Amino acid sequence: DFSLDFHIYKLVPAAERQELGQIAVDDYARQVLGFYRAEQDAASGRLIAWTNGGALLRLPRPTHNQPFTIQLELAAGTTRPAALGPVQACLDYRIEQRPWADDPQAAPFAPQQCYAITAEPHSYTLQIEPGSYANLPGDSLLIRIQSDTWLPARDDPQQHDRRVLGLQFLGAVIATVVQSPGN
Repeated sequence: DFSLDFHIYKLVPAAERQELGQIAVDDYARQVLGFYRAEQDAASGRLIAWTNGGALLRLPRPTHNQPFTIQLELAAGTTRPAALGPVQACLDYRIEQRPWADDPQAAPFAPQQCYAITAEPHSYTLQIEPGSYANLPGDSLLIRIQSDTWLPARDDPQQHDRRVLGLQFLGAVIATVVQSPGN
């Protein structure tokens, strides 16, 4: 058995680019790294994509300068053994600067917003403040999802999955722009 990380890119002229309203579980063009292929959850029947504990999503840079939110639907999953304790996830963002997202010269991520993640799917909010990156070059926004991990084959003798698992990702929605007072 082996696994490979992969990246899918689509070059789109700036004039044709559109604001993104939501990200589906199988939207591989928005999943930069840290996601396994989408699969059907046996317990719920819903389509999910497991993360490996360090996932990145790429969004087009917003064309407005108003704060907004991204609602990420996440779950710890019902197959995670309770003995492992609660799962925490931290969400943050930054402008993607070239040549690559891990460039030490790139702008830092915004302060993390951390949550205790439930076993069942729940919506978690990431507040985006465009003022924190207004003067930086770049046309994409990276959303980072960091979480605790577990290994099903090691942590539960009844499971055979050898992947390092973080959270179940069930999609994301870019919510209505939050208007500043006086606007």
